Amino acid sequence: MASSSISGSAIYLLPFDLAGAVGLLLWPHLARAARPSRAARAGQKASAAPPAGMPWLATAGPVVAGLLIVASAAQTVAETRRLLASPPEETRLGGMVLRRIGRPGQRVMARKPHVAYFAGMEYVPLPFQDTFTDFLAAVGESRADYLFISGIEATLDPQLGVLADSGVALPALRPIAHGAVDSTRFFSLYRVVPTITTVAEVEDSLLVAIRRFAARRPGQAWPQTYLGGHLVTMGRYREALAPLDLSERLDPKDSRVARFQAIAHAELLEYEPAAAACERAIQLGGAGDWEMAYLGHIRLMQGRPGEARDLLRQGVAAAPTNTQYLSEYLQACARSGAWAEAAQASDQLLRLAAGDATARLIGARAWLRTGHPDRARSLAEMGGTVTGPDSVRWAVFADSLRRGTSRR
Repeated sequence: MASSSISGSAIYLLPFDLAGAVGLLLWPHLARAARPSRAARAGQKASAAPPAGMPWLATAGPVVAGLLIVASAAQTVAETRRLLASPPEETRLGGMVLRRIGRPGQRVMARKPHVAYFAGMEYVPLPFQDTFTDFLAAVGESRADYLFISGIEATLDPQLGVLADSGVALPALRPIAHGAVDSTRFFSLYRVVPTITTVAEVEDSLLVAIRRFAARRPGQAWPQTYLGGHLVTMGRYREALAPLDLSERLDPKDSRVARFQAIAHAELLEYEPAAAACERAIQLGGAGDWEMAYLGHIRLMQGRPGEARDLLRQGVAAAPTNTQYLSEYLQACARSGAWAEAAQASDQLLRLAAGDATARLIGARAWLRTGHPDRARSLAEMGGTVTGPDSVRWAVFADSLRRGTSRR
């Protein structure tokens, strides 16, 4: 009777559950920058913030996270409805296991409190996190004693799918039971073990689990996409291409795969394949601000500033407060000789990032080229240091502006 009541409640609350879950999943933020060396990562705690690095990979982060976490909102809704259409027998079975091995007052983490009810334990809500590393950190901070994963948890947050397999070994999680009602209803139970670990250790352990997860599902595209995406976040771009190519063959209409391929090729400085992948993502329906701006970034790296300018302009129009888009748009304008456009872009960027010395000096040159020497001089006099290969040239230019000797 209790099982029937809980099932009915779950179905009744389904629209609210899905609205909350899909809302959480559709806007993740993964501040992943270019990965430092393995030696540098070895000392990082698993809960530490990612290190600073190349801004474009950090900009790609929300896309990578979104693609890893959201397999498909529509698919998630349909699959969850199917899983909840019958009594959640797996939660009863998992609860009975916990009742035998646990103690009253212990805490179990799950999507809903059903398993805690059957186990006679306290309930800890399952957190939705942007990355698996963040998820493990949240599990540790929750003071939960056990973690319960079923098909519903894995469907709502696909990155947790690896935990649904049996025998998964990850830092802080010790597998204690795995059971199945049928091919679609199953559960895995883990004991939460306080562990001090590093980002590298978590990523390596997770990679082993994802590889096995994908190997057990050879005809499915999503596990290959998950594997390739995880390798991208680890900075193992060359290695990521093989599972991503396989995923493309299995599901050639998935724009997520094309986005991952674009990132991997671009980070390997293989700009033509990167551009082709980005264009394919756009053709498959991914014509958002990131796709247009990232293709513009690729064209800029190829030395094609005119094409880059037009693409980055679209990215800036769709996301006018994105300083990375604006910075590369400004550079593309300057390199293509569109000085009036560059002058306006520099002002737009400086309103958001007043301390950007490079934007001030490119803007000064743009205003000088368009016949506004006083505006150019005022920007140069604001000071600041430009870094990188153009630092000396910009320093000379700024000095000449201050002295009033600069030419257009």
